[in-house]
Amino acid sequence: MKSVEKESIKRLYIKSLKEELRGKEKEELLRRRRSIRVGLLGGFFDFLHIGHIKALKEAKDKVDVLVVVIAREKEGEWKKPIHTIKERVELVSSIKYVDIVIEGRENKLETLRKVDPDVIFYGYDQEEFIKEEGVEIVRLSPYKPEKIKTTKIKKHYGFF
Repeated sequence: MKSVEKESIKRLYIKSLKEELRGKEKEELLRRRRSIRVGLLGGFFDFLHIGHIKALKEAKDKVDVLVVVIAREKEGEWKKPIHTIKERVELVSSIKYVDIVIEGRENKLETLRKVDPDVIFYGYDQEEFIKEEGVEIVRLSPYKPEKIKTTKIKKHYGFF
């Protein structure tokens, strides 16, 4: 597939996550969606650090489109969020390896079906919380886990 064609379908796919496609756009996406590789990576992303950046880069290197799903506050209550979900979406959206960021839905299966990924990425210490038939699961590599880990950084700075 030509690079221009691939970019076109990537843009159309990203648009479909933002709004409902209709007519020719919808038909084209349905016909050509599998010509691109889509990855989903979910997380709380309240306290961004270099380990997150390395994981996002590793994930993006394996797919054409990287969709990041930001977990809702309810899912991370034990983490005492510093940033609102809207702020976390903005933070992660600013990272060059990320193609689109969406807020997670209450129902994780709804989010999964909306994104329709070819790959689901999990951090090295993240529990697999969802699996779908035919979707590849990839465990991302740790980056200095003895030092660079959200809970360790928060403890170091007295956040809990």
